Amino acid sequence: MLNNQELLNSKMVKELLHIKGDATLWRYLKEDKLPQPTFNISRNTRLWDKNELLAHLTAKSQENTQGVSYERLSV
Repeated sequence: MLNNQELLNSKMVKELLHIKGDATLWRYLKEDKLPQPTFNISRNTRLWDKNELLAHLTAKSQENTQGVSYERLSV
């Protein structure tokens, strides 16, 4: 399972998303802007599958795009 999987720790996720603080990362998780970590190694170590993370972000982006265009059409 892990052979083709690129795993990202929280620091790498923050760099990918261009966010600085841990609080922002955890708020994004709480708001479902990010998927939950694929692996919880310990209280302080969590890992995300890069492909799963990117797929989640793409889906959220498409949802937001569709919602915005729908609102514009209905006005």
